[in-house]
Amino acid sequence: MQVAESSRDRAAEFGARSGPPAAELLAELERTLGDVDCVLVALTPENLLELRSIQGRELSVLEAIYHVVEHFSLHLGQIILLAKLHTPGAIEFYEDAGGLARPVWMDLIRR
Repeated sequence: MQVAESSRDRAAEFGARSGPPAAELLAELERTLGDVDCVLVALTPENLLELRSIQGRELSVLEAIYHVVEHFSLHLGQIILLAKLHTPGAIEFYEDAGGLARPVWMDLIRR
């Protein structure tokens, strides 16, 4: 399994007060998720147990995957909360269908 190197300027990222347009950010997210799919599909059970040094911590590939999923979910929740606060009623994931929550979000991503 090939290990990709990563470097970032965290201070600049967190200090930024502007950035690329939404369309560019969404395109980059799509590219990144495509890269994630390629990496995950190539993993073997043995790879999941291999140890890696990531940001100064020693952990297995499986632990790193769980951490990234959790971290991504946390930030996605923050983004959704902020979007709901700034545009009340504009974001809807479920439709109340007579007491049953019918998912509508799948229809949105299929467009």
